[in-house]
Amino acid sequence: MANKKSDLEFLSCEFLAFLMKWWGIRDPIKALRECIEHEEWFKGIVLSTAFFEGIGIKVLTNHFKGQMKPKRIEQLRLEQIILFLYGLRMIDASTYSKMMKVKGFRNGIVHFEAFTEPKLQPKEAKEIIEKAMICLKTLIQIPKPPLKLKLVKKEK
Repeated sequence: MANKKSDLEFLSCEFLAFLMKWWGIRDPIKALRECIEHEEWFKGIVLSTAFFEGIGIKVLTNHFKGQMKPKRIEQLRLEQIILFLYGLRMIDASTYSKMMKVKGFRNGIVHFEAFTEPKLQPKEAKEIIEKAMICLKTLIQIPKPPLKLKLVKKEK
């Protein structure tokens, strides 16, 4: 299936989740701010998209609760997550555009050339991470849907 994450992508997500826990990252915006302060450009850009994916999956899982299996949502690629968020009007066109730019920039440095370290320009990398922080503020503020309660009649 073309839309399904590869085993490598799945393991990468699992490994990133492990690293985030190990690094003690609880506040994604603070983590990205620290990447800027320490000029950890590559880490900041990669974490940005990981946060987009992780938060996006949680938002979509909450939105589709009871309508779609969480496993199906977890298999979405980042671009699909961003498109869902935009299509469902959870993010506006500006946020969509910024998120896609961050994703594209990340792809450019991650898929640069095998075994070659990408050359990151600090000014450009900082701007990309700042865009990601703006997007994350929007994602974090997406309200959770109200609980749908089912009324159950008591049997007498």
